[in-house]
Amino acid sequence: KNPELDWAIGNAAARLGPYRRIEAMFLPDASTELSRIEALARAGSWEAMSHLVQHYHDRRHRLAPQLAHAAREK
Repeated sequence: KNPELDWAIGNAAARLGPYRRIEAMFLPDASTELSRIEALARAGSWEAMSHLVQHYHDRRHRLAPQLAHAAREK
């Protein structure tokens, strides 16, 4: 175990929490998307997983202004 890494992941999760709770309003297939990424990680399909992770981040970058506004309104 790496306590610093555990702390960093927990900190990131806490900061992203408000956005994760509302992202389904903008990305209705978010849970399916995460399930696919998890399945590829378990299978060791790193190239395919990398492509999906990039797509995951690209979608959220495009929606960042709307997500931020909605998170502030909650």
